[in-house]
Amino acid sequence: MTAPLTTDPSTQTADPEAILAGQSAKQIEGRSLGQIAWLRLKRDKVAMVSLGLVILFLLVAILANVLAAIEGQGPFKFNSETLNFDHGSLPRGHFGGVSSTHWLGVEPTTGRDLFARLVFGARTSLLVALTSTVLSVGLGSLFGVMAGFFGGRIDSLISRSMDLILAFPQLLLLIALTPVAIDRLAGLGIGGGAAHLVYLITVIGFFGWPYIGRIIRGQTLSLREREFVDASRSLGATNSHILFKQLLPNLVAPILVYSTLIIPTYISLEAALSYLGVGVIEPTPSWGKMLSDSVVYSYADPTYLLIPGVALFALVLAFNLFGDGLRDALDPKAGR
Repeated sequence: MTAPLTTDPSTQTADPEAILAGQSAKQIEGRSLGQIAWLRLKRDKVAMVSLGLVILFLLVAILANVLAAIEGQGPFKFNSETLNFDHGSLPRGHFGGVSSTHWLGVEPTTGRDLFARLVFGARTSLLVALTSTVLSVGLGSLFGVMAGFFGGRIDSLISRSMDLILAFPQLLLLIALTPVAIDRLAGLGIGGGAAHLVYLITVIGFFGWPYIGRIIRGQTLSLREREFVDASRSLGATNSHILFKQLLPNLVAPILVYSTLIIPTYISLEAALSYLGVGVIEPTPSWGKMLSDSVVYSYADPTYLLIPGVALFALVLAFNLFGDGLRDALDPKAGR
């Protein structure tokens, strides 16, 4: 007699419908390109530390009034009691007059608090750099995508305009036009330090847009030949729809990467112009102006030179390293 067959539950094939029903609490979700880029960026420790440092500087610039109030000093207050007039009006004490009252010391000759000047100077540098970046990136993206998409005479006109602007010696032009531009702005009711800030932002942003314009033009020339653009045309999409709904969203990655890399350049340019005496003027705090004034006291009071120099170096380095990490994160071929 043959023994009855026994069925081992562990060897039975599970019902696919039962498996799908049991996984209702654990859904499989796809990841967007932004989520993938963020995961890559989080794995880059250097980029994340740099991002944290950038955020720290931004908070310092935004909360400059609060930080100066906590210390109990202001950026414009003269503290003559902190100076030793018998030794060339240098700060009393060690390390440039560092104390519980003046956390980073004071300026020679004036006695103004360096910590307050530093945090307000961060606001000035970041204001000029960020607004100039918005202006140059906005103009460059607009004209670059128009030149690459339409081609023909429009492309030739925009490309020759970019070549013409790039041919100008930007630094010499900034220095030469400063007196005339400041007088014109004063005639419009904008005077003092505000006139210099408006002038710096306008000129730096205007002369910077051809660089991003060339990059966007090249990317647009490649994208306009893709299938999704042909599909949009076949469905009756207008040129404005293709430009702003189809092409620009695909250009976000190079725009973001370029922006993070151009911000430190503009920070350094503002500092250089203030160092040369054609940027931000007194009494507006600026890191470049602090560096310019500290050169005379570099031997007698090296702390005065070191503090704005280290701050400028750290901020520029943080933006550059974060820009490199963001570029790698947005590259679809990265890590393969």
